Amino acid sequence: MCLLLGLGNQGCEARSQAAPPPQVRPPAQVATAKVHDEPLVETRSFFGDVHAESDASLSAAESGRVTKVHVHIGDAVKKGQVLVELDDQLARLDLNEAVASRDKLATQKAQADLEVRQYSEMRKELVVSQLEATRKESEAMSLSAASQGESARVAQGTERLRRHRIVAPFSGTVAFRNVDPGDWLDAGQVALQLLTVSHVEVEVRIPAQMLDSLGQVTSVRVLGREGRSVPGRIESSVNALDPHTRTALLRVLIDGESPDWLRVGAGVDVEFAVSREDGRTIPRDAIVYGVAAPRVFRVQEGKAEAIDIEILATSGDKALVKSADLRSSDRLVVKGNERLRPGQPVDESQALVPAPKE
Repeated sequence: MCLLLGLGNQGCEARSQAAPPPQVRPPAQVATAKVHDEPLVETRSFFGDVHAESDASLSAAESGRVTKVHVHIGDAVKKGQVLVELDDQLARLDLNEAVASRDKLATQKAQADLEVRQYSEMRKELVVSQLEATRKESEAMSLSAASQGESARVAQGTERLRRHRIVAPFSGTVAFRNVDPGDWLDAGQVALQLLTVSHVEVEVRIPAQMLDSLGQVTSVRVLGREGRSVPGRIESSVNALDPHTRTALLRVLIDGESPDWLRVGAGVDVEFAVSREDGRTIPRDAIVYGVAAPRVFRVQEGKAEAIDIEILATSGDKALVKSADLRSSDRLVVKGNERLRPGQPVDESQALVPAPKE
C-alpha cells in the first residue's frame, strides 16, 4: 500500500526501521550424566518346576512272597537300609548246597595237589612211571576247574539271595508304598517310591537367546511366595530346543539343604543375573522415545546433538544401548531432554526447577 501511495513512503520506511529484532530463545536448562564404561546386570526371570534330586521306583529283582516291610510312607531312610524282604528259603538252600560242594572240591583239590608233588618226587627216583604222574596232574587240573565252577555257583547264589531284599539306593523319604507282608511280589513290580526332599533341583525352560548367555550369568536365585528366596547354581543344560516351545531345559541346584518351603512338585520363579557388555551403559532417563527410533542428546560445544540408539536391555535406572556414535566420554542430557531439538543451545550451570503443578 505504501508503494502505491507516494505520499506515504516515508511513514512506511519509519515503521520498518522501528520493528523489534526477532527474539532469541534462551539456552535450555538441562542436567547431564556421563556414559558408563561398565557392564549392565540384567535380571531375567523364568518359571521352573521343583523336582527331587533323586527319585526312584524300587522293586525286587526276584519274585517271591513278602515276609517283612520295614518302612511306611513318610519314613526317612538311610542309604543301604533294608526296606523290604522276600521269602528267600529256596535261594538260601541252593546257596548252602553250592558252598558245601565248593568246600568239598577245595579239599579234594588240595589233596590232588599234594599227590602231584609226591608223584613228581617219586618220578625223579624212578619209583612211578611218567604215565602215573601225568594222570595225577590231570586229576588235579580237573578238580581245579570243578572248584572254580562251584565258586561261580556260590557267587550266583549269593547274588540271587541278595535280590530277595529291596535296599535303599540313597538316603531319602518313602513317598509311596504298594506292598504288605504276605503279598506276592513279581520281579520288577514297583513296591516303594523313594525320593530326596532335603535336596531338590529346579528344571527351567529358557528361550534360545538365554541359552547363548549362560556364560554371562553371575548369580541365580529361586523365588517363592511371600518374598522367600534361596540362592542356586546352574548345574547343566540341554543344548537342544523343544520343537513345540522352542525352549531349552536348564537344571538348577540348591547349595546345601533345601528350605522347607521349596517342595517337590511346586512351581517357582528363577531369576538369573546376566552381566552384559555388548553395548554402552547409560542412564535410563537419557532416552527419548521418538517416532522413528529412540535417541539421546549429547552436549557438544554447548549445544544438543541427537544420537539414534538401539536399546539392548534395561535394568533399574540404567539401560544398555548400541550406537556407533556414542563415546565413553560423552555427557548425555538426563533432565530437560523432552523438548530439546538438535542444535539447540543448552545450559548445565543451573539446577532444574520442577514445573509448577496446575
